[in-house]
Amino acid sequence: MAQEPWVNLDPSVDTGTTLADKLNALIPTLYTQNSGAGRPSYATAGMIWIDTTEPNEHKLYLYDGIQDQLIASFDPAVSGSLKIKDVINVYKTYADLELAELEPGQLARTKGYSDETDGQSTLFQIYAAGTATGVTLANGNVAVPYVDGTAQMRRNYIINGDMSIWQRGTFFELTTAQYTADRWYSPSSRTTTRSTDVPPDQGFQFSLSNRRDNPNSGNANIHQAVEISGGGSASPFIKGKTYTLSGWIKGQAGRQFSVTAGYADAVDQIGDDSVLDSVLISDNEPDWKKFKITFTIDFDPESTNKCLDFIFYSELVLGVEIGFLLTGVQLEDGPIDTPFEFLQEQEKIALCQRYCRVATISRYQNLGICRGNGVDTVVTPSSPVTKMRTTPTATPVVTTVRLQRLRNSTELDGQSATVVAALSGNDMFYYGVKGLSSPWQISDEPYYVSIDNIPSSPLKCIMEAEL
Repeated sequence: MAQEPWVNLDPSVDTGTTLADKLNALIPTLYTQNSGAGRPSYATAGMIWIDTTEPNEHKLYLYDGIQDQLIASFDPAVSGSLKIKDVINVYKTYADLELAELEPGQLARTKGYSDETDGQSTLFQIYAAGTATGVTLANGNVAVPYVDGTAQMRRNYIINGDMSIWQRGTFFELTTAQYTADRWYSPSSRTTTRSTDVPPDQGFQFSLSNRRDNPNSGNANIHQAVEISGGGSASPFIKGKTYTLSGWIKGQAGRQFSVTAGYADAVDQIGDDSVLDSVLISDNEPDWKKFKITFTIDFDPESTNKCLDFIFYSELVLGVEIGFLLTGVQLEDGPIDTPFEFLQEQEKIALCQRYCRVATISRYQNLGICRGNGVDTVVTPSSPVTKMRTTPTATPVVTTVRLQRLRNSTELDGQSATVVAALSGNDMFYYGVKGLSSPWQISDEPYYVSIDNIPSSPLKCIMEAEL
């Protein structure tokens, strides 16, 4: 193995023995494909070279003029060990695919359903015989349609991976554990905020900043619990199937950041077995870094499990500030990290509102007709855009307001009232206020929330149905 740089030849000097010596010196470099423990110093754009740093895993790279692009890896001591990065086997038709002998984990693409011009291109992932339903191959293995970047359906299991939805607020200095950005859960004694520091040229508007408050206890960490269907069901996750988790992280110089995942009864309650063992995603890099982790789920959840909980966390270093920024998190089927899936705003909000909805009442919003003596509730019905996961808990952000009658644009006498949220299952609730003081007997009189004793922002009530 050698990396002998080319030396320009001078025809007036390099003749005979001198010419032969210089040419012979290049032969090991050519024969070993520029092999060595690092990129050759003479590398230029388009050069292919082999990294021999790891004795059992040599890596074939293409240098593009800026960085090295991995082409394949192999064990020099094992024949047939070549692994080509993300190779896709292409076939014209389903019939051609059925004749293939592909192995689990490989990818295949057809150019059409019946011939090379009929139908749309379809990407498949290969599974072992008997483990999935799809196109049966010549060797018995099965090709299952794989949701890639051209598919017209949602492929990211992570909700709010671009950190764009913050229904509860954008700054959390936590004394108790709670959800912060929608679907992102932080333990206590951490500060979680929305940040505009994002990886350049990726299309993201926000990132999530998470840091540890006590320099002598704990680490920075944030969770997302991905719901599974029904108690103990692995859906949408399948034993033996491969998944890829990717995203962007920005840490601190000298710090390491990792991710782990496991089935759980609720967020932050992972048991002893991990679906994804602790994997390093950033090592001592203070700038934005793209990470990718491919893993296979090798066991089923317990009967009580309701989610697959992913935890992003820093290493435990005492006496110093620890924190990180995170955005663009995507979990998808298969071994390829496709470009981040950006959704329309209304779709993102609907996905989040299955777990959390913030209802608001603004000043002068008509709450209905008052009919009573201070006992009846004045309410406005509200149906969530999405049916909530379960009957939510209701937490009014402000508990006491005033009710006012409004007549001829003049606020008339009002009375104190308490905020209420009457729940009716997970698809309807009533939100409003209830009189506290002496009887008010004005029939058919519209009542409104007064500016008196309420903040300038709309009155909020947080409805939570989180995992």
